[in-house]
Amino acid sequence: EKFRPSGFDRSDVVREGDPVVIGTVGRLDPIKRYDLLIQAFSKLDHDRFDLKLVLVGDGPERPRLETLRSEFSRPERIVLSGHRNDVSEIYGQMDIFVLTSRNEGMSNTILEAMSSGLPVVATAVGGNPELVMNNETGLLAPVDSVEYLRSAITHYLEHPAIGKAHGINARKRVLEAFSLEKMVMSYEELYRNLHRADKE
Repeated sequence: EKFRPSGFDRSDVVREGDPVVIGTVGRLDPIKRYDLLIQAFSKLDHDRFDLKLVLVGDGPERPRLETLRSEFSRPERIVLSGHRNDVSEIYGQMDIFVLTSRNEGMSNTILEAMSSGLPVVATAVGGNPELVMNNETGLLAPVDSVEYLRSAITHYLEHPAIGKAHGINARKRVLEAFSLEKMVMSYEELYRNLHRADKE
């Protein structure tokens, strides 16, 4: 309920005077490989698309990421917001969510982004492939591939209707498979099965 679509119609991703917001949320740690996200962002077609990159979070990688930002020809288009307490609202301002981790468990930020109705580009590591259904709720990328990240983001920029459909599918998947109610039901079923097996 907290992480839900903003209510704005974001189907027309390329909007006059309103930048497309590519975002991520998490601790700025080397394992997250946000440097790759900045590199991929720098290789997007900024003449064709009005783009903004927002990294929400803080951590030891921030100085390095600030340096990468300063080396980009349009540094004002990259925002390192630091720690925020209004993350659920920030998801509502994004158009595409990207997670570039080299290693990941069951990512809460992917679940939050999906619940917020966002298409997700994520590396195919850890629990990410269990959450992101490739070409259905998002796009999975190989680890450490700047070119694939650039290509996946460009795909959504060029085909906003696909991004909208993936975002709708993403929220539906969260509600059906990863909601609190579903989790409780799954635990109850597990305990019942264990209890039955113990009796037998």
